[in-house]
Amino acid sequence: MDSKTQELIDIISKGETLKVEFKSDLKQLPDRELIATAMSLSNSEGGDLLLGVEDDGSITGVHSNHLNMMGIVALIANKTSPSVSVKIETYDIGDKKVARIRVPKGRQLVSTSDGLLQRRRLMANGKPEAVPFYPHEFIQRQSALGLMDPSAMPILELGVKDLNPLERQRIREAVNLYRGDSALLSLTDEELDGALGLICEVDGVQHPTLAGLLMMGREEDLRKYVPSHEVAFQVLEGTDVRMNEFFRKPLLQVFEEVWWSPKTRLVYFECLFDNKQTKFLENRMARKYKSHTPSVKVKVALEAAGNQKTTNQIASEYMVSPSQVTEWKGQLIDEAENFFQGKRRRKTVEMHEDVEYLQQQIGKLTTQIEWLKKKQRMES
Repeated sequence: MDSKTQELIDIISKGETLKVEFKSDLKQLPDRELIATAMSLSNSEGGDLLLGVEDDGSITGVHSNHLNMMGIVALIANKTSPSVSVKIETYDIGDKKVARIRVPKGRQLVSTSDGLLQRRRLMANGKPEAVPFYPHEFIQRQSALGLMDPSAMPILELGVKDLNPLERQRIREAVNLYRGDSALLSLTDEELDGALGLICEVDGVQHPTLAGLLMMGREEDLRKYVPSHEVAFQVLEGTDVRMNEFFRKPLLQVFEEVWWSPKTRLVYFECLFDNKQTKFLENRMARKYKSHTPSVKVKVALEAAGNQKTTNQIASEYMVSPSQVTEWKGQLIDEAENFFQGKRRRKTVEMHEDVEYLQQQIGKLTTQIEWLKKKQRMES
């Protein structure tokens, strides 16, 4: 027995897989089923169609009407669109003949000439099956084949103005902080968006791409136009889940929140150091990240409001997260507006407090009077 025949026997012994399909030819496999199987293999990862082998791996041989192998090649090519070009090898195993039909992986979606479109998948029991290829799966397949880039698809319902300029600033800060291409920093906002593929032009109008929406979109737009968008950050220790966080925010914002999270850093240090070192780092980080005096918050908020430093620079200097810097800045601005409302507002507040105090005193006196009246009636 030659090596190729032994290889085929080994393949058969392992059973059907996503790339191996057995087909009985005892009663002459119908042409339509032969073509459909070749098509579904081509729409998956390609593979071998073994004609003359039963589902259980027993070899029963090729039907006499299928001994013309060139006829099978022509049949599959003529009945698939675009044509699938297969190669066939025949093997004699005992007194039976087996045809090994090698089906290449399709470089585009393949259907039969009568419109059947299928792909292969594994069932829960590990056995393969052919299932319909639905339109919503086309993009994923074309992306896997490199025929299209889903991230470059325009979101026609949105315009450039719908993108969040704060996220664009976050991109610039990331380029600077992580030593990206410095040429990007000198570009205008429109040039930067175009260079990174975050916008595209359709009929003379600029629209965000899917990549642009994921990088610079507002959370409400992400929920509306990419409802399946979710970033999962998981840390496993063996089979134990140490961290399992989910986010539905723009990608760079997610990255910053994960990176600056004290919990993330502690898990990271635990992976590098022993328990004693980790405990020391945990105590230090607890002081740095969890205890912030009002004076520190004011300093951070004032620096952020002054726009002399980037959010990341301020966060790094004071050992806080960038989102915390933004939050304190917002609180400072809100409180400043209240402060400058003037004396009239403060007097109104004071009067309101006085009225509340007097009402409380009246209530107490009323209760005392009622109690005294009740006591007097009981004594009389």
